[in-house]
Amino acid sequence: MIQPTAMPTWLEKQFDNAEKTVATWSDAKCEAAGIPRIQKDKTMTIQELTQRLCDEIDAADAIRWLREGYTRQRDTAHIRERRDFWAIDIGASGAFMVRKSDGAVFGIKGYGTPNYRKGIGFVQDLNGQEVLSYRWARGPFRTDMKKVTA
Repeated sequence: MIQPTAMPTWLEKQFDNAEKTVATWSDAKCEAAGIPRIQKDKTMTIQELTQRLCDEIDAADAIRWLREGYTRQRDTAHIRERRDFWAIDIGASGAFMVRKSDGAVFGIKGYGTPNYRKGIGFVQDLNGQEVLSYRWARGPFRTDMKKVTA
């Protein structure tokens, strides 16, 4: 059996500088290499965060459908703009509401009406899998989110 040897110093230096090297790459080169480019200096708006959350919910729902073995066509998630909220709908049904002023995510009472007693969290702190688990949940919810915090 061959025993592993120590890593050569020239190879260690390449691993030490890997993050610096990737940071200098262009977006196209990162995309071709399959490395996601994270924009640290750009702050995302509530609308962009809501769209990202909607995409994550759609992906989590697709995984759930594959796991459950459903064969009919799946409803996709999309967002709609309301006066004070972004509505995240799955198919023709309302699912969640995201408040525009601070990104608070709520369940719904009826289509287009947020249920302030079904607070889930803030859009910048959540992922799609977490939020999707609250779609039919009976609790526990956050009840301290009714007032706008922005």
